[in-house]
This record gives sequence, C-alpha cells and structure tokens, in this order.
Amino acid sequence: MISAQQLPRIGRTAMAIDFGRYKKEPKQSVRTTDVKENEALAQIKAAWVKFTWNENNSYENSPERIMLIASKLIKNLDYTAKDVENFSMVLTQFQEEKRFSKKGGLFLSALINNGKDTDYVIHTKSGIRINELGFQNTKNITVEGDIGDFIGLCMKSGRIIVKGNAGGWTGRVMYGGLLVIIGNTEEWAGTDMFGGTLIVKGNTKGFLGSDIENGKIVIEGNVQGLVGCNMKGGEIHLEGEYGELGPKRFGGKIFHQGVLIAEKNR
Repeated sequence: MISAQQLPRIGRTAMAIDFGRYKKEPKQSVRTTDVKENEALAQIKAAWVKFTWNENNSYENSPERIMLIASKLIKNLDYTAKDVENFSMVLTQFQEEKRFSKKGGLFLSALINNGKDTDYVIHTKSGIRINELGFQNTKNITVEGDIGDFIGLCMKSGRIIVKGNAGGWTGRVMYGGLLVIIGNTEEWAGTDMFGGTLIVKGNTKGFLGSDIENGKIVIEGNVQGLVGCNMKGGEIHLEGEYGELGPKRFGGKIFHQGVLIAEKNR
C-alpha cells in the first residue's frame, strides 16, 4: 500500500499532477429518482455530511488520508451493495458542495472498499462528475455512465468497467486488476502503471502510458498525441491510429495492430 507521504511523489512525468486540481464542471439539475430511503441509506447520507478534511494541509489532502477519514465514518455502518448503488443515485443533491467531485469519488471508494459485497454498481447518468472513484480498489465495480478523472487510481485488484467515457489520468498508478473504459478517455491514460490491464474501447488523447513500468494498455480506438513518454516497462497495444512515439523510452514494448513497433529508445 502506498503511504500518504509517498503519493505526492509518485508522478515522474515532466508535468506535475495536483490531485486537487480539476476542471470546473457545469452543475446538473437534480433529477427525481425512485430511490426509497431506508435506514442504511440515511446513515450513509449522515456520514457524508460529517465527511470533511483540511484542504490547506498537503498531507491531509492526499487521497489515502481523505479516504481514511471516510472509512472511519462508515466503519460501523451496516449496508449492502444495493445501498451504495442507491446512494450514488442521490448524489446530485450534494453537488453544490465544495470539492464535490473529489469528495464523491473517495467517499464511494471507501464505501466499496469497506463493504461486505464483491460487486458494486455506481450510477452517474445524471451527468455529475466523480473523480478518483476506485482508489485502491479490490472489488468489482460497474459504472453506468461517464466518470471523471483518476478512475482506478492505485487500483490493486478486481475489475472496473465504465459504460461511458472517462476523464484524465485513467488508471494512474495501477498495481493490478482490470480497468475497461467502453467509451473514450482524456489525456494521461495509464501513466505510472506498475501492473494490471487498462483497456479503452474508444479513443484517447496524448501522453498515453507515460512513465509506465509494468502492466498492459490496450487502445482499440485512436490516440491523439504522444505514446509511451519515459516508458520503462510493460506493454502498449494500439489498434487504431496514433500520433507519435514519445521520447526517452527506456524499456517496454509498443505494438501497432499486433506488430511490435518499438522496444526501447534511450
């Protein structure tokens, strides 16, 4: 497991990544759902209200530290995968809160990681943006709709399937498991991977697989931009068109439509 102190130093790409910096998203209207609130859902919502952290402290603001706070709030709750699914369907009522996207993704991740079930379904069809869902994941998650940045961050095992598009830094620092995006992704997909498999059925943008050390990336659509910058290991499989291979590749293999096109470039 990565410690909170290590997380800010994980990235070795030329562009520094700030976990707290996200694109501002337009607010979505709260839709009426058929979710009937039971005791478990009420307790989950009450824990959400108490869920906060010191955003001005870099240590407190790390994903691992934030999820630890969430885990303490929900550790004594008795809930099922269905309760988590229902909570995801009513999240829109909280979207005006500060740092909602980060809070939503890490709170859902805590519920899933600490839950008793193996399989979970998360709904995002109303258009709200959820970031960092699946942090340190070991379960099976199906996302019905689009998802935001850092899906599958530090994923350990299990499976995540997104039935929609994903934001930037998809599958960053994956250690294991399977992450499948049925739609498209933004920049920096598969960066800093140490293991696992990332499959994108649609298209992705630049800096694909930057700093990858191990694992496998498969892009069935097109890549707009650089591929494999600072690549040290692992495999990248490209089925569609791509921009160009990135500089300073020190290891690993890149395939295009099954043909090995690069092994390393010091």
